Amino acid sequence: AWHRPAPAPSQAGNRRKPSRHQASDPADRSACTDRQQDIIDNTRAVAIEEYARDIQDILRGDQQFIAVWGLAIDDNLTSDESFEATVPFLLGAFTLILLLVGAMLRSYWAAALAAVMLGLALLWARMISNLLGFEDSIILDVIVPIATISFGVDFMIHAVGRCREELAGGQSYRSAYVIGIAAVGGALVLALSTSSIAFGSNAASGIDAIIQFGFGATVALASAFLMLGLLAPLFLLRIEEALAGAPPSGSSPRARAGSWLRVLVASLLGSLMIVSLIAVPAIGAASVAGYALILLVLPILYTRRHALRLAASGAVAAVVNTAGQHSEHTGNLVAAVVRNRFAALAVIALITVAAAFGASKVGTETEFSDFLPSSSDFIISINKATDHSRTVSPGGTIIYVEGSDLANPVTLRAAAEINDLVTANSGDLFVKNPDGSFAAPTGVLDVVRAAVSVDFAADAIEDQTGVPITDSDSDGFPDTAAQVEAIFSFSLDNGLPADEATSIFTADEISQIIARRGDAWTTVLSFPMQADAAGDAAAVDAARTAVEAGESELLSQTGAEGLTLTTLISGELVTQQIRLDAITGAMLVAVPLAMLLCLVVAGLVMRSARLAIVSVVPIALVIVWLLGFMYAFDFSLNVVTATIAAISVGIGIDYSIHFTMRFREELRSAVDRISATHAAASGTGTSLILSATTIVVGFLLLALAPMPVFAAYGLLTAVMVAFSLIAALTVLPSLLYLVTPATADGAASKSSSES
Repeated sequence: AWHRPAPAPSQAGNRRKPSRHQASDPADRSACTDRQQDIIDNTRAVAIEEYARDIQDILRGDQQFIAVWGLAIDDNLTSDESFEATVPFLLGAFTLILLLVGAMLRSYWAAALAAVMLGLALLWARMISNLLGFEDSIILDVIVPIATISFGVDFMIHAVGRCREELAGGQSYRSAYVIGIAAVGGALVLALSTSSIAFGSNAASGIDAIIQFGFGATVALASAFLMLGLLAPLFLLRIEEALAGAPPSGSSPRARAGSWLRVLVASLLGSLMIVSLIAVPAIGAASVAGYALILLVLPILYTRRHALRLAASGAVAAVVNTAGQHSEHTGNLVAAVVRNRFAALAVIALITVAAAFGASKVGTETEFSDFLPSSSDFIISINKATDHSRTVSPGGTIIYVEGSDLANPVTLRAAAEINDLVTANSGDLFVKNPDGSFAAPTGVLDVVRAAVSVDFAADAIEDQTGVPITDSDSDGFPDTAAQVEAIFSFSLDNGLPADEATSIFTADEISQIIARRGDAWTTVLSFPMQADAAGDAAAVDAARTAVEAGESELLSQTGAEGLTLTTLISGELVTQQIRLDAITGAMLVAVPLAMLLCLVVAGLVMRSARLAIVSVVPIALVIVWLLGFMYAFDFSLNVVTATIAAISVGIGIDYSIHFTMRFREELRSAVDRISATHAAASGTGTSLILSATTIVVGFLLLALAPMPVFAAYGLLTAVMVAFSLIAALTVLPSLLYLVTPATADGAASKSSSES
């Protein structure tokens, strides 16, 4: 039977390594650091899998009449190959994001600068995470960088857009940066603070992987704020100021094609740099420096020199890029929603109620198919085995037993009885033999029964230990504890012989069944589950309850005879279910805590409880909508998709803060609340649309990746950002109108007339 565990949520996506006592000689371990030993273990694991594949290829041959499948023989190789197949989609997503940044900011320099600043942000975040001792995982190595790109692009588009607005209003480059950052800086800092709180609240989860995600994402967010929110706009305006005399590229088709080609090259090479940072940080760090030199510094120097030479000859006039993010269409659309706010909010309420129903039914699940492609041999072999055999299991529940009294016939008889007890009323939870009996994996009972029933084995034990093996009542177990002790000791050292030439069990096989811990013996009693029941959380809970009843009976029977044992319920499916329950529990704690802390911080900064409350409401809606979407499209919560909730709070509060702060700013000079909404939507609302479009389009491409974990994350991120944008431009403006005193219209009108 196959009893290999699914990837643990805390280590999902990582290579599983053989235990060190199996992987290398003790002398080698003393000379190796943990990192070196991990490399040795990984290398050995991959070599074993490559050998297994070679055997599979030989057995398959031409496969004219049979099909051969190695059962779960190559998880590490399959994981590596799946990631390699996903790399082009990561490249495509990042390229598209950088390309859209260049297109929306109408500048090659914006695309190139965004790539460099994203690289530096990721590099800083990785270095700080390493200094904090965070372990490598799919969350920190891939998911956090993806989130960093989302936030970084948002910071840059908002900051540059606001500076460009000031530039278009007649300010100089330097003044435009100072005034623009001063205007948008409050929103950026508040967005940074609240988003950091959203991620930091994961520390309350108590799960290492989620805690590390929270702190890792917070570090990455701060790096993105510094690099893309503050420095990128400064450098971009300085570059444009220095190149103000550069000749325009022209409006001919050839000139436009050349401009797009330059942006495309910068975006493609930038995405290669980002992927190299994710995959091999040392190479990535060098690529950041090389990219900055070749695609930023040298082109600036060349263009600057060329511009000065042409300007001196009078060939060109100064060209100023004052393209800002401003759209009257966005303002008109949002203002129309606010004018029909009650109808809009009623529709939103109905959608939210329906989504809440689905959100309450989203399940937790971690399967191999969540992380590896369904078309891979690894997944196909598992599906074939579980579909066609009732004695194959993806895992189950075990009772770990420890104590010197394990080597006692009373304990062994009780263990045999609980096999029947556990399976008697468990239906089809556990694997069964064709005759319907429980298909118990080879264990300690088999070892002892073989030693009693095979005369050659019993004689060999007596010859070496001096203890005769007898079974006077013919129950299949030795008569005394001394006999059981002799069987354990002998078989652990020598195995269990069937005759002079063959073994019933080898010493290596015995070591996987029985172990010695000081004066005590240890073993496990295994109850593998049916494959179709293993994926059902309720079935796993029922199996655990049945095994716990067996554990109680074992302790009761042995305790009645004065024996002492230590037991523990465990097993792949049990621990997996506990982790998934913990993830769900962590979400239920972290998300409300994050929203509460965001509410407090926003209220203190904006000095308005009303504005803080309405800024947080859209976040709750986004989370409900997203979970409803997950239910509708059959997504489940695992260690990766669960992080979407925290990112939803971070992105949602970011979008809400930007709009609320701009609305409040415009309200000071607007004629009425509708005018303030129109002005805020035309400026900041347009920046939100540009930022969201960039992220959504890029991550929709990632949703096509062959590796399910990345495809799911890409799609859910795109959907989450789209929901955040919708909430920020429909729900939030309507709520802002409702909570802003009506007297604000009159006050604004009066102020306008007096001026």
